[in-house]
Amino acid sequence: MPDPEVLEALRDAAEADLRYQITLLYIKQFESDESYDAAAHWYSENWQGKPTSNQRWAISRNKSLISQTDWKIRLLERDIKNLKIKTKWTKPEYDRAVSAAKSLRSRNDWKISSGYNDNRRYLNTANSKLGWAKSDARRYKPKEGELIVEPTPPQIALFLEREVEYRKVIDEQFEMVRDLYKQTKGYF
Repeated sequence: MPDPEVLEALRDAAEADLRYQITLLYIKQFESDESYDAAAHWYSENWQGKPTSNQRWAISRNKSLISQTDWKIRLLERDIKNLKIKTKWTKPEYDRAVSAAKSLRSRNDWKISSGYNDNRRYLNTANSKLGWAKSDARRYKPKEGELIVEPTPPQIALFLEREVEYRKVIDEQFEMVRDLYKQTKGYF
């Protein structure tokens, strides 16, 4: 009979892997593709001016990417809810499961640490920029008849708020993954 604590650690390792996949999807969703500014999607909903042809393509690609990743995230969340570790094991199955959990953790450990540290750095930078952007937005008062160049300071502040919110979500996901993996460390 396998140790119940090891079985719980196996479940935690499986959940950590699924949570890590969700985290990567959130990162992909926010950072979108490298061919355009991630702000394009947000600006499409808030700009007064007409987007360029490149921006329209970028907006379309980003909306498609967001809907695809949302769908994948929902599937992974459902998988986490339905996650169960069986209670009856043969010795070889049990050994394979423990070995797979060990190798998965060792493969993902440095990726999780570096991703977490990068995201924390981006979050701190975005928070700092947001402070300045809010200050600029409060002072922004276009004169009557003046040509308004977008993005305006209030639009930039709103976009940075969105970035900070996303970075916090990514940070929470990384925290959950790290906590789950910490719980498994004594077992494999």
